[in-house]
Amino acid sequence: MHVVLGKHDLYMLMKEYLTNPLIFAFYVIGVFSASFHLGNGLFNFAYKWGITVSERSQTWAMVVGLLVGLGFFGISLGALIGFVM
Repeated sequence: MHVVLGKHDLYMLMKEYLTNPLIFAFYVIGVFSASFHLGNGLFNFAYKWGITVSERSQTWAMVVGLLVGLGFFGISLGALIGFVM
């Protein structure tokens, strides 16, 4: 465990963990799963609560959910890669 000024250095700990390809892949899969869950949840929220009644509005909700999920995944993946670099 890395200790800086008497406290644990969690950044260096995560950097060390993420250099292992298996742990990195596990984190990427987890981030992808959370991103998919977020995007799908936004679409289902709009659908189940009657916000998107028409087929066109459901298509737009699906696109918005997809873009939000992909954006979340991209930002999170960038953070994970930043630990390794």
